[in-house]
Amino acid sequence: MDTIHDVTFQVGTQTFPVHKYILAVRSCFFRKLFASGPKWLDSADLYRKDKDEVGCDLFVIEKLHPDLFMYLLQYIYTDTCDLLIHGYRPRIVYKEKVEENEDNLITNLNKIAVHGDVNNKSAFAVYRRNQVQMMNEKQRSKSISTSKKYKDVGEEMNLVKMLQIAAKKFGLSYLISRLDGIRIENGRVNVVTRKNGNKPKFIQKNCSYLCDVTIKSKDGKEFPCHKCVLCGRLDYFHSMLSNSWIEASRCSSLELPFPSEILQVILDYIYKDEAIAIKESQNVEFICNVLVVADQFLMLRLKEICEVAITEKLTLKNAAELLEFSATYNAEQLKQSCSQFIILNMTAILETRVLNVLSDEVFKDLSTSYRKMIPAMERRLITPYQDGPDISSLEPEEGETFVFLKEERSTEQVLQEALLKKAKAKAKKKPRRRSDSSGGYNPPELSER
Repeated sequence: MDTIHDVTFQVGTQTFPVHKYILAVRSCFFRKLFASGPKWLDSADLYRKDKDEVGCDLFVIEKLHPDLFMYLLQYIYTDTCDLLIHGYRPRIVYKEKVEENEDNLITNLNKIAVHGDVNNKSAFAVYRRNQVQMMNEKQRSKSISTSKKYKDVGEEMNLVKMLQIAAKKFGLSYLISRLDGIRIENGRVNVVTRKNGNKPKFIQKNCSYLCDVTIKSKDGKEFPCHKCVLCGRLDYFHSMLSNSWIEASRCSSLELPFPSEILQVILDYIYKDEAIAIKESQNVEFICNVLVVADQFLMLRLKEICEVAITEKLTLKNAAELLEFSATYNAEQLKQSCSQFIILNMTAILETRVLNVLSDEVFKDLSTSYRKMIPAMERRLITPYQDGPDISSLEPEEGETFVFLKEERSTEQVLQEALLKKAKAKAKKKPRRRSDSSGGYNPPELSER
């Protein structure tokens, strides 16, 4: 047994360690039992019996098969049970076949019966009479086997009714209605009519008399909670409260270094499996703080909810900061959304110079995403600022090269083209050589100075 359960039920020879809060929220019967005690019970089928091995309350339930109680607990904890699953083969409990034993006894007596009137009859008449008796016995055994077959089928059908009766006793009305569409045919469950159930939702303030742990925020606010919910929903609390940690044994409140507003969101998500405050909040900084705590607690789904909420609030001013934030806390969805937002608004982003806050690694990832998203810009590099230091005067060391920007390379090309044009112009002004008819060479006339 673990140290999280706070009540144990003994049904037959089996014991079931369970949790009062979950049973009280899902069943009005157990809610009254734990609130008022067993005094209000009129039936003697359930009574309290001392304590279990770890000192928790022990209740004994009589006149109920352990398998039926196991089905009830499955429904209470998960909103379903094995008898609601199509194709499941239940373990059916058969009653003692008293009638079968009686029939066998009568048959044996008939075999050893002595007929007093055989003295006055012929051997053929006695033989004929024995043949008739044998035929009657065969027909009787055949009818008994047929009745046993239908009896077993009836017991299979009664298994669903037995569970409905138990569900009615323990206040599980939704289970009764869902069992109306269940039939057991050939030893397997056949779901004739499927009905949707209600997903279990817990509220922190319900059944406050069953709270067994208190969480204290950074600003001193206390939150009464239930160990079974905290340990079942979060591995952080399960490791802390179910093992031999100091927090598991002490009665004082458990202090966490988070503000009460953030801690309230965390607890609401643990109990209700949703974060309404995140969806309704317009404060990006608050949502980012919740995301940081969710990342520390390894609450992946809450972290994704925060990412979606932040994505809906992206602007030109906060896009670069949120991109750096997403890279720091491994928020992949938020990182992709911020990258796409910046790329689609690249002109405005460069004018505002908000990319200066990005680290080199994040800037490199953004450049890679930019080239993948826009193939025409595959060789273009994003520069966060234009007034950077001039590295043309620096001398590279061994194994080191400088990468010049596209604008610098284009300037060098312009200078080379200008020098080439000047060389061509000088070549055109050079005088051409002349030759006379005799084939000799005549030097050009010198111009007078």
